[in-house]
Amino acid sequence: MMTLVVVGALMRAIQDVHYRAIPKLRQDAREAEHRLDARRKIVIAGAVIAEARDDPVFEAHIKAIVRKRVTRSPDVTAVMEWLSITPERERYFARQRSQRSSTKAIEPW
Repeated sequence: MMTLVVVGALMRAIQDVHYRAIPKLRQDAREAEHRLDARRKIVIAGAVIAEARDDPVFEAHIKAIVRKRVTRSPDVTAVMEWLSITPERERYFARQRSQRSSTKAIEPW
């Protein structure tokens, strides 16, 4: 009889640990995937930038993509130097964009 009580208590303890461990394992897997994704983006971006340094046509194409796709102000600020845009020039174009009433935007590049 005592053995059954001990076995039952042991089984409940194992189940409790099991139920708490699964969410932690899932979270760890999500974090590992996120780190791998971030690393993948860094490696690919480095390869693209290195190729752009060697190939002016490729560089122009990549810069055109960046100009089209990078729209958030902090992100634009981060890539301005690579795109050869000074902060003064960006402020000028930002003023021009805010003063225009038409939907066509003036591009800062």
